[in-house]
Amino acid sequence: MSTIHPLLEEALLASKGEDYPRLDTLLRNCLHSVLEVRVSRHHKAQQLDCAMRHANTLTQLFPDSPAGYRWQGDIYMDYCDYDNAIEAYKRGSTLTHDTQLLQRITDAQARRDTKLDPLQYLPAEIILHIFSFCPEARLTSTVVCHAWRKYLLALEPLWHDVELTLHRKPVSGFWQRGLSYVLKPSLQHLRLTTDSSLCPVLYMLTQANCTHLKTIELEDTTRYIPDLTADGQRSFMSLQFMDGLQRIGAQLTELHITQTMRPRGLLPALLATCPRLVKLTYNLHPTVARYTLPPWDSTCFPALETCDLQHLEWINHWDDGGRADAELLATHCPALHTVWIANFAEDGDDASVFVDVIRARCANLSRVAFGMYSPTASSYSEKQGVRSIVFDADMEISDRSFHNLLRTSQDTLEELLYVGSNVNDDNDATTMLVRLPRLRKLTLSYMTSKPLCPTHLFLSSCAALDTLQLAYLTLTPSIIDAILLLPYVRTLSLWHCSAPRKSAYRLFRGLASLPHSRLQELSVVWKGSGHYPADLLKLVGDIRSLTHLRFHTTGPTSKTALDGFVRSARAPSVTFKYVDVRLADTPDANAILEPAFYDAIHAADFDADALAEMKDRFGDHFLSSLETV
Repeated sequence: MSTIHPLLEEALLASKGEDYPRLDTLLRNCLHSVLEVRVSRHHKAQQLDCAMRHANTLTQLFPDSPAGYRWQGDIYMDYCDYDNAIEAYKRGSTLTHDTQLLQRITDAQARRDTKLDPLQYLPAEIILHIFSFCPEARLTSTVVCHAWRKYLLALEPLWHDVELTLHRKPVSGFWQRGLSYVLKPSLQHLRLTTDSSLCPVLYMLTQANCTHLKTIELEDTTRYIPDLTADGQRSFMSLQFMDGLQRIGAQLTELHITQTMRPRGLLPALLATCPRLVKLTYNLHPTVARYTLPPWDSTCFPALETCDLQHLEWINHWDDGGRADAELLATHCPALHTVWIANFAEDGDDASVFVDVIRARCANLSRVAFGMYSPTASSYSEKQGVRSIVFDADMEISDRSFHNLLRTSQDTLEELLYVGSNVNDDNDATTMLVRLPRLRKLTLSYMTSKPLCPTHLFLSSCAALDTLQLAYLTLTPSIIDAILLLPYVRTLSLWHCSAPRKSAYRLFRGLASLPHSRLQELSVVWKGSGHYPADLLKLVGDIRSLTHLRFHTTGPTSKTALDGFVRSARAPSVTFKYVDVRLADTPDANAILEPAFYDAIHAADFDADALAEMKDRFGDHFLSSLETV
């Protein structure tokens, strides 16, 4: 600023004396000084983007001045962009012949070409952050040199989680020595893939004092041969394994096991061994023939006390219909709130007894799933009681048990996902119909069970619904009438449903004409060619409350139909945030719609998180999985 004021005073005198050439020179010098001051202040405040903009202006207005190029290079140096810094200095040196820029070129080249050891100069926090993106590079980095090996192995937070693959490894060998270097007392997360050589690892964990483990994931891919005389030693599930797990599992909160052997009596053994478990999952490997583990001798384990278990994922393979496991959970797991029993049809057991026991005795139960689908992660009210049920009719559970579960939860249930099968109509279905007045999210697929029949009456009883997902159902006139009478539905997803022409017209015309309609999100995925999508698409455009639309069909259509949809949907009251139209005979449908709905068609490019949430409300993950069933 000290040079700006004298220049302005001299410019004022030149103006009074009408010395305009000198006035022009002084004002240009003043502007040059102002830009330099602005660059300097932003640079000092580390506002490098603003500083670079002013430096660019300086070089554009004063290309013969070295100052702009010098500032450009200095700012690039602060960015550690040495190549661009050198280029800026060279450009200034060529145009202005400034000798100082030559020295800056030399300094920038020296910094660019200097090789530094990152472990010597970077703080440990940065090293940990770098390896969080490439954890598999940790072991490789330990063999770069002795200094790296010593530093990385001494950095305990780097080894909070370890992943091991022990396929075709000898019981003892060089792999154990290498593993011993990375096992630290600070280890918290361990993932093991094994083929029955796990017990040496548990011994090594004990020797390394790894008693702060929080999570263990075990996957056994061994193809076992049935041997009824074995007591578990043919897999890693042996008494030796349980003993090792007990030594390192004092603080274990999550245990995930994927096996090729079906468990029998394993649940009490695991809970007695690791009483602090919060989440326990046991899955069967999907691609390997499965055999049953022999029964366990419970006298080998400590007495079972109160456990912290809150989340259980198990399978329907029991000797007593699950009664013993259910009573164990009810007695020793008072905090249990989520249960998922997966169904494995070959030799799967009837789960009716299990359902009845946990329904009656697990007071904090809020989410249950029976079948091949995991519980969904929705937000629920804090009211005590079961608030989410996932039910696959392929799992062997009696209609009476299912009815009792729904009936005792009807005042609290907010989400129901049902995968149906053929209805056994030996009794009057209406005698078992359950009404769910608090239900907010409903998913129905295939035929419905007695407690949900007739479907139109069941839908009519769910007056609080805001999300409705229907898959592989025939939309009869009575079901369509029930849908149109639901006052609060905001999201409607129709996945491969079928409907006569008149019924389809009635549904979409009704949705467009309802005065109380709050429908904001609509997903329609038709199959077959008999649904007249050319007309239906125009009717969809008449639903004024829509903000999110997905319309996929294999039926015939035309550009005229798309134009009709555009005319309907461009009404002032319609504001689309997402549009995805896919027509089999018009592959460029979105390109045709793009001029009218550019932002809505490209919404996925702008907000991926919002798109994922919308697809979850449409039920994409679950509904698409039905195609493989």
